[in-house]
Amino acid sequence: MSLPHVSMTAPIALAADGCDRATAYHMSNKILRREDGIYVTWLDVDYRIMVGRVTAAGELEFAYPLAQGIDNHCGAALAATPDGRMHVVVGSHGHGFIHLFTESPAQPGSWSLPASIGIGATYPSLLSLAGGELALAYRFSGSDPRGVHFIRRPAGGPQWGWPLTLLQMPAPGYVFTTNSLARSPGGTLHLLAEFHKTYPENRAPAHTMAVCHLESPDGGVTWFHDDGRPVARVPVCLEDTSPVIFRGGGNPRIGNLVVLADGCPAFCCWDQFACTLDLHVRMPDRKWLRHDLTAAASALRPGARPGFHAALAPHADGTLTAICTLSENCSWGDPTQTLAGLRIDPRDGSILAAAAVSDDLPGTPSWLPSIEKNRIFEAGDAPFVLYTRGINGPTHNSCAPCEVMFKRVELQPKT
Repeated sequence: MSLPHVSMTAPIALAADGCDRATAYHMSNKILRREDGIYVTWLDVDYRIMVGRVTAAGELEFAYPLAQGIDNHCGAALAATPDGRMHVVVGSHGHGFIHLFTESPAQPGSWSLPASIGIGATYPSLLSLAGGELALAYRFSGSDPRGVHFIRRPAGGPQWGWPLTLLQMPAPGYVFTTNSLARSPGGTLHLLAEFHKTYPENRAPAHTMAVCHLESPDGGVTWFHDDGRPVARVPVCLEDTSPVIFRGGGNPRIGNLVVLADGCPAFCCWDQFACTLDLHVRMPDRKWLRHDLTAAASALRPGARPGFHAALAPHADGTLTAICTLSENCSWGDPTQTLAGLRIDPRDGSILAAAAVSDDLPGTPSWLPSIEKNRIFEAGDAPFVLYTRGINGPTHNSCAPCEVMFKRVELQPKT
């Protein structure tokens, strides 16, 4: 397949002492633009949550530890509210989050006292609503069956509400819900999640059975299924929902959810069993289009296949930038992983431009791309991306030093 290739700015190393999951996980926004600069967060080798400011040229002006995690699953999520505050929800691994905010993130001593939120919480997806409220979705693992909790904080309010169990998994045991929140230009809140199942005594491999999409026109007060039905009761279970994807024999793993400029939700799905990568886009008539990106991504590195879910960012012209992970073995933490970028027309799936994103260093994987979220990129603008460069440790408690990489993804379609 012949694709137009576009040169991109070189990646820049922000830190050499990042954790092996420094930029995980993809449901959490880790890049935030403010008038005083570009703020980023990553997890370092000592499980500390780092906050830093970067110039548009990629120069790290400063970085400091904001909080302490317990393992490599404790990365933070960033959001900004209209009152000028920057908010951080610090991840945990099955315990509880803390929330901090400041109007002056360049001053380490300006942060608020930490507020405890969440129960059995991991993988925060945090965003600001139009009225200044905060919305948070996370994987809940405090009891079985596990699921997705949703929680709100009023605009300027001192306290968060009580967590709502919004989704519940089909069976007890470990799950990876991959919960992702996004907000449309009109204010509608969207949630994407997996119904992931683990079998007793590991009689069959744990896998995702279905992917569901819910939406709320009022910031999470009332919810609707993907087919337009009101959510009559919570938690929503597999038999209640209208799945966007259902693959009993597959393992569809979803990336971050985005909403296009016209209000249509979209996401990429990597099937870990089939090693395929698809783009799914819902049209105004509620019908979902599926575009196979497998060949387009693989063409950027002969002999490699999609090896992880893709990170998405929408543009004002209706196109999408996708950061795809390629690997030789199509497996989690594969040491052959590298990153490639595609600019896509979501209406027909056509590839408008393509290029490598990471440097190809044999034996040193580039993975865990965290793209700039919760914004639509205007003409001439381009998203930033963070990613981890280095070997994945064998457990969540073995945090081998890795580099934290940063770059601007300038992937412009040819005219």
